[in-house]
Amino acid sequence: MKTEKQLNDWWQDLDFNGMSKASGWDWTDFMKDDGLESEEDAEAEFVRVCDIWWSQKSLTEKQSIYNVITLG
Repeated sequence: MKTEKQLNDWWQDLDFNGMSKASGWDWTDFMKDDGLESEEDAEAEFVRVCDIWWSQKSLTEKQSIYNVITLG
């Protein structure tokens, strides 16, 4: 089992595809739904929302998400 620090470090290293797989959201949805004007704005909002979502997960939930993403 990973420590919370290890899981948070892993989360911070994920790319958009990993965050999408974990959260179920796609950064392009933020551009369409929120009326953001640029890809950079949509990407930044996607990461911000995903980070909030991740921070609200318990250690057990984070471990489970980690296992799904890394172990398939």
